[in-house]
Amino acid sequence: MSALWVGSKFLAVLRNVQLLAAASGAGLGGISKLIAAAGVRYVAHKGLETADPGDQTGRWFDNNIPGAAILDNLASKVGLGRSYQEQDEASQTPAGIADRQNVLSQLDRKYSLPAGTMDALWAQESSRGKNVKDSPAGAQGDFQIMPDVAKEAHIDPHNWRQSASYAAMRVAHDRDLFDSLAAGIASYNAGAGRIAGLQRRYGNEWPSHAPQETIDYVNSISRAVDAANQRASTNSNSHTVTNTFGDTHMTVNTKASDPREVARAIKSAQDDHQRRLTWQANMGLT
Repeated sequence: MSALWVGSKFLAVLRNVQLLAAASGAGLGGISKLIAAAGVRYVAHKGLETADPGDQTGRWFDNNIPGAAILDNLASKVGLGRSYQEQDEASQTPAGIADRQNVLSQLDRKYSLPAGTMDALWAQESSRGKNVKDSPAGAQGDFQIMPDVAKEAHIDPHNWRQSASYAAMRVAHDRDLFDSLAAGIASYNAGAGRIAGLQRRYGNEWPSHAPQETIDYVNSISRAVDAANQRASTNSNSHTVTNTFGDTHMTVNTKASDPREVARAIKSAQDDHQRRLTWQANMGLT
C-alpha cells in the first residue's frame, strides 16, 4: 500500500514538473537541470552545516591557503558555499571574531600601521560586524564603503576580506599622501578631498577645523589602539627590557631572548611610540 502511495505522489510531482516546464517555456530538460542544481546546492549547504557549523575551518583555509578565499567567493556566488551573509552570521562568535582580528593584524603589519589600527577601524565602522547596515549616505558592509568606490576598486563591500583589505590599503595610502596617520584615518571618515582642502587652507592646524564627527572618529580609534597595546603588554608571557632614547624611558615587553630579536622589539616599540607622538601632535593632543 505504501509503495502505491509513494508511486502516486511521484507521478503527481512529475506532472507538476511537466506543467511548470510547459508554462515557463524552459522545457523539461531545462527544468530538470534547475532542479538538479538546486539539489546540489542543498547538499552542499547541508554538508557545510554538519562539517563546519561555525565556518571556522572555512576561515582557516581562507586565511592560510593562498587562493582559498577566491575559490570560496566563487562558490558563494554560484550557490555552492555559504553566502556572505551566512559567513558573517557564522563568524559572529568569539572564535570567528578572533580569526578576523588575526587577518586585520596581518593587514596592520603589511601596511606598517600601529598594531590594532584595523581592528579599531572595524569596531568603529560596524561594531565588528554586529551593526552592519547601509548608512544614510549609502555606505555598505563591515567597513562602510560606498558602492561607487567599491565598483572602482573592483571589490564587493559585503565581502569581508575584500573590504578589510581595501580599507587597510586606503588608510595607508592616505597616510602617505598626507604624511600623517591621523589624516589618513580622518580621510577614511570624511573623504580625501575634504582633508586635502583643510590641509591646503590651514596647514598643520587642519584638525582644529575638521568636522567634530571626524575628530571624534580619529580620537576613538586612537584610544582603542592604545588600549589594545596596553592589554597586549599586560597579558603577554614575556620578560621586560628597558631602553632609553631621546628624553623617553621605555619598558618593552617581549618574548624574545635572542639579542637580535630583542633589538628588533625595541626598534618596533620606538617606531610605534614615534607614530603615536606624530598622531597626537597632528590631532593637537600634545
